[in-house]
Amino acid sequence: AFIITIKDLKQRARDRSALLMVFVIPLALVLIFSQALAGVTGSPSELKFVFADPDKSEIGTVFHDQVLKTLEADGLITLSLAVTEEEASGAIAAGDAGAAIVIPSGFEESIYSGSPDAIQVIGHADAFLSPLVAKAIADSFASELNTLIISAAAAGVDLADAGALGRIAGEIALTKGIVTIDDFSASRKELDATTFYSAGMAIFFVFFSVQFGITSLIEERNRGTMPRLIAAPIPTWSILAGKVLSTFVVGVMSMAVLVVASTFIVGAEWGDLVGVTVLVLLAVLSAMGIMTLVATVVRTAEQAGNAQAIVAVAMGMLGGTFFPVAQIGGLIEKVSLLTPHAWFMRGLSGLQSGGNLGDVWQEAAAILIFALVTGAIGFARARRLVAP
Repeated sequence: AFIITIKDLKQRARDRSALLMVFVIPLALVLIFSQALAGVTGSPSELKFVFADPDKSEIGTVFHDQVLKTLEADGLITLSLAVTEEEASGAIAAGDAGAAIVIPSGFEESIYSGSPDAIQVIGHADAFLSPLVAKAIADSFASELNTLIISAAAAGVDLADAGALGRIAGEIALTKGIVTIDDFSASRKELDATTFYSAGMAIFFVFFSVQFGITSLIEERNRGTMPRLIAAPIPTWSILAGKVLSTFVVGVMSMAVLVVASTFIVGAEWGDLVGVTVLVLLAVLSAMGIMTLVATVVRTAEQAGNAQAIVAVAMGMLGGTFFPVAQIGGLIEKVSLLTPHAWFMRGLSGLQSGGNLGDVWQEAAAILIFALVTGAIGFARARRLVAP
């Protein structure tokens, strides 16, 4: 069995197409996806704002001190100051910040006239989260300001009177929760884009990596080399065991290389090492079982390769290796659980949230069930390929 394993591994090492499919293409796709989506994803630590209030108005001072500085103190944003709107726009153009919030010149005078100007938000063209968050903050503050101005007008307060606007600013300063951040943290967070596509490509391509073992059995049967192996003074079980072992080694190497490479090259965060190792091993076993079962229902190696490719692509897409099916929800999310891919991705989400193997045992058990059921049927049928 070990001799056959080593022989098959040497064959795979000389097969350039296999090397491309097992190692090169998955890593290349991870690099492409992570770079393409680098500007789409972000975290609160990446929210860099510039604030400008040319007139040094009371309203602007309250907005800066009571809202923006509070968010910065909580570690939610990074804040810098600009003197003029042009300076704030220059900081955005230079890429020093993702968004700028500007209290326009003459803002308080516009309130006196009854036609208040809008608080301006300037966003970087390539930013995604920063302009949206900045606009939400400005809208929330403006809404509170409008409410107080309307209340003052209803009470007969002349905003042009000395100190009236200052009193309104004071009321805003006393208002709690002008901008609130609610914690809706799930028990398991979504994988970041880099880790998501690293994990997705790892389990997607392992289904192609493991197909060589079973198809080589069919090839040797069709080429006439299998009868020679059977006639040799070796147990027939060792032939199948050698194929299984070489397939397992190739599958594990495929995923292990992608885990390590994505960690050091693109900064993927896989989580607890023990948990990741168990999920990877189970994913390889489930891929072996499914691909073996598919191959045993056809007659030729070419038919097996085509059928395996169709199943691998269909299960990969349904299992959420190209897009997070959890965001779609509904029937698709439920149907995706019929694939080991979905359980693998769910398990990694739990590990990235700070969990360990004990926290993802359900996902690991689900993948193991796929491996045991399909593997038992598939390898039982594969025994006929090494029968005399």
